[in-house]
Amino acid sequence: MALDDDEHAGFDDVRSALIGIAERREAGTARWLGSTISSGLVTDKQALANTVERGLAEIEALMLAQGVR
Repeated sequence: MALDDDEHAGFDDVRSALIGIAERREAGTARWLGSTISSGLVTDKQALANTVERGLAEIEALMLAQGVR
């Protein structure tokens, strides 16, 4: 993104994480993962979805603890 304006403030990674968290929450994990979860290379789709959910929850908790909104 590399946008340095009032909305992005140069924090591309942080903003991207917040966008991903919000999009996953809105769409649901399976839809947010899209074709990744339907790939034949993913043998345990539920385990992948669970890992993504836990990871995003950890990132969100860290951001909330740091006051990032």
